[in-house]
Amino acid sequence: MLLVEDDAELLQFLSAIFSPTYNIFTAENGRIALDFALANPVDLVISDVMMPEMDGNELCRRLKKNISTSHIPVILLTAKNDAKDVMEGYESGADAYVQKPFDPQILELQVSNILRDRVRLRERMVKADDTEKVEETVQLTDIDRDFINKINEVIDQNMENEQFSVADITTRMGVSRSLLHVKMKSLLNISTGDYVRKRRLARACILLQEGFNVSETSYRTGFSEPNYFSKAFKKEFGVTPTEWLANIGKKDE
Repeated sequence: MLLVEDDAELLQFLSAIFSPTYNIFTAENGRIALDFALANPVDLVISDVMMPEMDGNELCRRLKKNISTSHIPVILLTAKNDAKDVMEGYESGADAYVQKPFDPQILELQVSNILRDRVRLRERMVKADDTEKVEETVQLTDIDRDFINKINEVIDQNMENEQFSVADITTRMGVSRSLLHVKMKSLLNISTGDYVRKRRLARACILLQEGFNVSETSYRTGFSEPNYFSKAFKKEFGVTPTEWLANIGKKDE
């Protein structure tokens, strides 16, 4: 967690609240915080709005518009409470807006709620049908939504390519391997390789239902050997492809 506050006493107070549960890093203004977030993994930012050099709204805006940091939830703290200021905070991309003075327990609950919602969102996106796109209704920045839809597109275009690798994804996406790892971990909490496998197996389920046999399905989803495909399928779903199809048939009866 990155805490951003130019008031040393309040910064110490915030640190005392969250340090028993989270690894805490601090910055005294938005410029320092932005530099830190660009160079280090950050799971959540709590920032004051009124600060020298770069205020909280501008920090939030820059974080949300940079692919390296667009996934980071931001909570803004402010003593201002008129509608215009609140609107400016949300327009900058803030996930929550908290007025000072704040109740520490309520702030803790907001943090835990945001992080819990992120976990649910990750699970939803990883389990999504392989034909689904991440729509605008999903609570993501445009950058992150486009990122996930693009990586899904790249995987789908190479579904039958057994030589397809993470290096191919970084080339097509135009990102470094380290950035790809950060985005996949933050957005989906899964490695790129595991995500490719899950997406292939999701497609396999569709093909099996359409009438393709196990061998045909394995080759159409990038598995070089039907036996390897069956093992991967059973590891993912707990049953073999044949058993899975039989179970689907029973449900339809």
